Amino acid sequence: ARAAAYGPLLPEPVLAVATSDTTVAAIVDSGRGRQVVLLAREPTQPLIWNRWPDEAARHPADGPAVRRHAADVDDVLSEYDLSEADRETPDFEQLLDDEGVDEKPRAPKSRADEPPLAPRTLAGSAGEIWLGSTRGVWAVDTTALGHRWRPRGLSDRAVSHVAVGADNEGHTVVAAISGDVVWMTNDGGANWTPAGVLTSAARALAVAPGAALLLVATEDGLWAMGPHRQPWRLEGGADDDVVTCGRQVVALGGGTLRIFSATLEGEPFIVTGVPARAVRCPDGGDGPWIGLGAAGLISRDGGRSWRAVGEGALEITAARVDGAELWLGTPRGLFAGVAERLARPPAEFSAPPARDRLDIDEEDLLRRRIAQPPPWLGYVPRVSVLASVDAGDGQRTVRTMMLVTIPLQRAPRMARAPLASELAMEVTRRRVSAVARVTDRAQLELRAVETLAETPP
Repeated sequence: ARAAAYGPLLPEPVLAVATSDTTVAAIVDSGRGRQVVLLAREPTQPLIWNRWPDEAARHPADGPAVRRHAADVDDVLSEYDLSEADRETPDFEQLLDDEGVDEKPRAPKSRADEPPLAPRTLAGSAGEIWLGSTRGVWAVDTTALGHRWRPRGLSDRAVSHVAVGADNEGHTVVAAISGDVVWMTNDGGANWTPAGVLTSAARALAVAPGAALLLVATEDGLWAMGPHRQPWRLEGGADDDVVTCGRQVVALGGGTLRIFSATLEGEPFIVTGVPARAVRCPDGGDGPWIGLGAAGLISRDGGRSWRAVGEGALEITAARVDGAELWLGTPRGLFAGVAERLARPPAEFSAPPARDRLDIDEEDLLRRRIAQPPPWLGYVPRVSVLASVDAGDGQRTVRTMMLVTIPLQRAPRMARAPLASELAMEVTRRRVSAVARVTDRAQLELRAVETLAETPP
């Protein structure tokens, strides 16, 4: 089926993309540093909910000092029927901590040494977007008004990777990596459990089908682990990426793709010569697989064969395939491709705009001579004309102004009017050529996104 492409929906370089049922999230490299942009999941009418973190969230002020008085300590002694001799014991110090009491005033918490809040990685579930940052894990409930980011644990740690999956009962399981420790939670971040300790730097993280295991691609191979199982290495050698594609586990390293079964048993199916640094595929496994890299790749047969898109000139830095929608991050911005065979009912989705008809012999049209003006036009004073054309959903804009001074007499100088018009047309033609050069790259990317989003007949 044919597809329509839209973009760039965001004009900044895109580093990561994730989706929920109603929202698209993208980490962009903006003029204010890295930010997460939340957009409504509607390519034809992109609406930006918010950009986060702002300056206040990135550099929060120090918290106020909390003073505790000796009277509070005396109250604890009396409540637990303790003597003055117990005041100096380690157990009593622990009791004061448990009760939130300290005999000495607490020093204010300083954040001067903390790193600024910056997003690093994204993952999406049905109703939430999860974020790993320099200050722990955050999440936004995309079903609630306001789209506010809230901390979800590991707040005193820098989180480099986040992944989301679902167990066999449909409960959301979230995994995160901080330093060399892999964490997981199944209660929305209220409690985090260590799943394993890594022996080398992590490069990618995934939740296995059924969420019984976590998978980590590291510099020394692909590892599997869980809260009740010791980590074990599935394969040696450096791996660049690991993802789940439906009921399969896919690992990529050194241009070699390995496709495992959901149980990780048996030998993987191996595909060599895949020049990508990462792979993105639909959660359900039905749809195109995208290879991230300087020359973006696509596979329509479950990773068995690959080809370059966009004439090999489309760099893809992030991707998300979800239903009939394809969201692509590039150095030029965020693009969306939508197949005509939509996942949502047509009534809920706006029709794509008409194609840019200005691309059809536009220069030939602008080179045509203007007809000789009639004699009565000599009585008309100066005429100012502002012409404007917008076509192709904002892809092409042409504007020009023409000033013609016509004397109030029937003079032979009337013959000069076509010369002035031709000059104005030549200026317009040159402006159109300049606009065409600027937009050629964007049109190439849009055509590539259309190709990626097309589904086989």
